[in-house]
Amino acid sequence: MKLSNYAFLMIGAGYNPAQLSILESEAFSTTVICVEDIDMACSEAKKLVSQGVQLIELCGAFKEGMVDAVIDAVGGKIPVGNMSMRDSERAKLMELLQS
Repeated sequence: MKLSNYAFLMIGAGYNPAQLSILESEAFSTTVICVEDIDMACSEAKKLVSQGVQLIELCGAFKEGMVDAVIDAVGGKIPVGNMSMRDSERAKLMELLQS
């Protein structure tokens, strides 16, 4: 099966599932959903699977336990990944957040 339906979840205070964007071509669809908390992330992940999404990627703000919760929520039906940063880039991020 060829990958043609992908989703990216971002988590942050104040986001809600109504804030989503779908980018489509004839061959590929990407859905970006912003969620406020892990419960919302799990709920949206379940919906995405039922809508035919084949892969979910989580932003780097999802901590390890949160990633596990999303994996559990989709019941292992599709792969769930999470983005990470190199240590050198994480240091830049921490500097940005402290300013």
